[in-house]
Amino acid sequence: MLAAYLTHPLSQGALAPLARLGRAIPTGVFDNEGVHRFLSRAFGERGRTNDFRKLHRELYLIGTDLDSGAAVEFGAPGLEHVPISLAVQASAALPGLCAQRMTLSADRPVTVTVRDVTSPGASAGPDQTVDEDATATLSGAGSTDNVGVANYTWAFTDGSPRTLYGSSATYVFATPGVYTVTLTVRDAAGNAAADTLTVTVRDVTLPAASIDSPASEATVSGTLVIGVTASDNVGVARVELRLDGALVATDTTAPYSFSLSTGNYSDGTHTLRVTAYDAAGNPFSTDRTVTFSNPRPPQGLGFVEYGGIVLLVLGAAAVAWLIFRRGKRRKPTNMPPPSETSPPDELDVESHGQP
Repeated sequence: MLAAYLTHPLSQGALAPLARLGRAIPTGVFDNEGVHRFLSRAFGERGRTNDFRKLHRELYLIGTDLDSGAAVEFGAPGLEHVPISLAVQASAALPGLCAQRMTLSADRPVTVTVRDVTSPGASAGPDQTVDEDATATLSGAGSTDNVGVANYTWAFTDGSPRTLYGSSATYVFATPGVYTVTLTVRDAAGNAAADTLTVTVRDVTLPAASIDSPASEATVSGTLVIGVTASDNVGVARVELRLDGALVATDTTAPYSFSLSTGNYSDGTHTLRVTAYDAAGNPFSTDRTVTFSNPRPPQGLGFVEYGGIVLLVLGAAAVAWLIFRRGKRRKPTNMPPPSETSPPDELDVESHGQP
């Protein structure tokens, strides 16, 4: 190439050696994708167009097939569908733009490959709330691409990582919690995009609870110790004890147990109810019937006792009064006989009934 130019310098144009040099450069050495992106945005503004077919006048842009070196006329029939911005990019791939219209040879077809560099738009759908062990349906139908989405990949992270494929997917979440699901979409050119959604899995499994002691239909007295076993797939939040429907105690730490003073309640049949709750508020209850029997201390004197005491007091008073009367009527034996000249004694006067 250089030898030909040095041997016949006047027989060649100024750009001929440069064109030959361009054809000698391997395809893909330079990347001017930025030209296409910039012009695509500029021509996409209001009042402008990026389409040869919508121009008021004819426009032809000459490019070069980087593989064969053949000229390509953008805007001509068969290539008018190529965006103007992409034609400019192709024309600027190598130097040597032609100002006049060029006609392609009919016996030498040229293939122009337009690369898809537009990334798809991924849409994993709205966030969801589902029950544990229920089937969740996910859809990526809202994803888009300028050519078409070729692949949908769903990634799940509950437990061991798992991947599903397809525009829609069904999945069963076995454990309550909040999880992130990632959808990655790809087009045929390998351009990719990703979107995520949040799945909240509700705990709908009831806890389990049992009363270890006392035994059913047992007769108890004094302080009653109630032993309870409780469990849950996630965890027990608290255990409550009720007596005949009234809440009497709460325990939040395993092993669960309660102490109940039976003497504070009436003797007879009572119902113990134990209820276990998990963090989601799911309850489970179990009942047991027992009999309270406590000896009662004396409660004081009754009507009969009080009546006996009254009669006893009255009888004692009557006896005392009789003794007093008998002692008062007995005449003294050591008194001298009354003299004939002395005046009569008051006691004698009263005893004889004289005034």
